[in-house]
Amino acid sequence: PDKAEATYQRAISVRPQYWRGYSFLGAFYETQAEYDKAAAMWRRATELDPESYAAFNGLGATLLYQGKDDEATPAFEKSVALRPNYTAYSNMAVAQFRLRRYKQAAASFKQALALDASNYQIWGNLADAYYYGGNTAQATEPYKKAISMAEQQLKVNPRDQDILADLADYYSMLGDRKQALAYLDQALELHHGDKELLFIAAVVYN
Repeated sequence: PDKAEATYQRAISVRPQYWRGYSFLGAFYETQAEYDKAAAMWRRATELDPESYAAFNGLGATLLYQGKDDEATPAFEKSVALRPNYTAYSNMAVAQFRLRRYKQAAASFKQALALDASNYQIWGNLADAYYYGGNTAQATEPYKKAISMAEQQLKVNPRDQDILADLADYYSMLGDRKQALAYLDQALELHHGDKELLFIAAVVYN
């Protein structure tokens, strides 16, 4: 990692006015969980190219990692204003959801799905936004869509712990205790100290 960082910094020194050099280093810092450094690099990238939707999305993503949802949202708004894109809409929806702006989150998830409807988790996230926003009836169809797509994906690898856990979660949200526990039992048989899975299990049991 030290050599990688030095190489990125050398690239920046060769072309200090080129925004992508800073974006590469910002992405690298994200992988190292050095989010303050990452945010600084992404901010510099947006300063050098204020028309880069990717740079604003990168900045927003780093702020999300830091839990700075209020600061992340305007960065994503700027990204989609420059160019509507799936990643920024999806990330913005996550920030809005965490801020309990459920109607806004649902709208953003729908925008993401309009650009790419292939990720079952976004359908599940949309359902969550409806559910926690008080529109439980409207959440039913997106949950069913997420389940259908996830079960198809599970056929590729029936031992995919993450998909099994997601299915348990979705079925529990629909009140289907039998299916929820069946998928959760399969996931727990595969887990090896996975903290996120244990958290999902607690939520499903609850």
